[in-house]
Amino acid sequence: MNPTPEEAIEALIAGTGLDLFSADIRAEVEDILSVGQALEPEARGRFVDAANRGRRHASLSSSALEVVLFNLRREGDQDADDIAAKVQIDAAAIRAIERGDRTITSEPAEKIATWALNFDLDRELVRLSLRHSLARPANAGSYAQGRELPVPTDGEQFIEDVLAAFDRQVGSSPAE
Repeated sequence: MNPTPEEAIEALIAGTGLDLFSADIRAEVEDILSVGQALEPEARGRFVDAANRGRRHASLSSSALEVVLFNLRREGDQDADDIAAKVQIDAAAIRAIERGDRTITSEPAEKIATWALNFDLDRELVRLSLRHSLARPANAGSYAQGRELPVPTDGEQFIEDVLAAFDRQVGSSPAE
């Protein structure tokens, strides 16, 4: 028998603890469960919503950027042609990158930053996802041990270029 989404979330939280979630999600959970607030249906619904957002963030941050961009496009029911017009990348190239037929580095860093910003991705998610995109498959042991994935030097440079373009487009300085 398949668990309900709520049961799956409860099992996930029980197994990993609240550290799975970002600081803002943890703060929201703490607020929901503050003194005097019972876990009644409304509070439970808010807790489940917060957990769903946290689970989604955790899922996105452990995926390659191509996968993240594809999933967001699919969730938003957007056509590759619509995205192509916004980010100035050919629709066939977008599909090929999403499928893994072309590498994400086949497009200029500026366009990859624009593509990520089209979905309002945050800088850290872009950085982590690009690391997953560009890491060497032989380094899976590092991933399994929870360490940051090693990326070849040219991949590191591409990540830096994308993040610099990202920062220019949002008009901010790098978060350090």
